Order: sequence, then C-alpha cells, then structure tokens
Amino acid sequence: MEHASNNEDYEVEIDGDFEAISNGEPWAGRFEVGIVSAKSNGRFLCHYARVTGPDGREWIGKSRWSLKTAARSQLQQMVDDGVQLLGHDLDENWQFESQVQGPDAGYLRRI
Repeated sequence: MEHASNNEDYEVEIDGDFEAISNGEPWAGRFEVGIVSAKSNGRFLCHYARVTGPDGREWIGKSRWSLKTAARSQLQQMVDDGVQLLGHDLDENWQFESQVQGPDAGYLRRI
C-alpha cells in the first residue's frame, strides 16, 4: 500500500492495529511504518511512523536516520495530545512476544 502527498510517496512496510488511552478511555486505531521517497525521482527522503486514531486524528513522525527515531517523534506528538499508546515498555500490561524483522520490530501480546 502506498500513500502520496504533493511531493512525497509513502511506502508502507508494516501496518496494523493498536490500542491507546485517550482522556482515560481506551480506543483502537491503525499504525503504519515505512519510507518516504521523492515523487519526482524516487530518492529516499526518510523513514516514517504514522498513527491514525478512530476519530481520524493522525500523528506522523519522520527521521532521515532511523525508524526508531521517527517512531519516537510520532509517539511524542501523541503524548503531547494526551494520548498514551499501550505497548512494550509503554504499559505494564503489554509485553514483547517475538522478533519479526531485526531488533526494533516485533509484535505485542496483551498480558
């Protein structure tokens, strides 16, 4: 799946569902991570992490250097908006289950 903006193409590498807490209430949404390239020549621009909440709000973090840095930027935007993701190292009710692709990837299992 790809998303496009005016000058950028977003190539989704991994996507899925997530759970969060907003104003003390649980809700679920979608996440995706991937790379951004220049629409004009396909040149790599950066990694990105995007989260879309059930109300359509969207948070996106970008980093030229790593997906982890992009995800941290995106997570901080959510925290600034009062939304807390539930996940490994973010909530004691979740744990890391298995590595899928490299040291920064995996999936989460509710305890």
